[in-house]
Amino acid sequence: DRHDRPSVFADTCFDLLDVDKQTRTAVFSASGREPDLDPYVRQLYRVPLDGGDIVRITDDALDHDAVASPSGRFLVDRRSYVDVPGDARVLDRDGN
Repeated sequence: DRHDRPSVFADTCFDLLDVDKQTRTAVFSASGREPDLDPYVRQLYRVPLDGGDIVRITDDALDHDAVASPSGRFLVDRRSYVDVPGDARVLDRDGN
């Protein structure tokens, strides 16, 4: 099963958005990880660099195109889907 693979990049990773050297975590976008979602929509994730679980920080079925702020503390997340008008929001690294 593709969701049992241990690699961060087992599915399609689109962008490495930020690496926080202090907390040793990375934020990235990927698709194909969520079994109930369109396999082509990008979701945002956080992962500890020293190993551990990948955490999805977006909680909807929209496509997410994000960029990190210069400090890396925030993400500008542009989200949309073919039948949903797009919007933009600012998230922290936990998706809040």
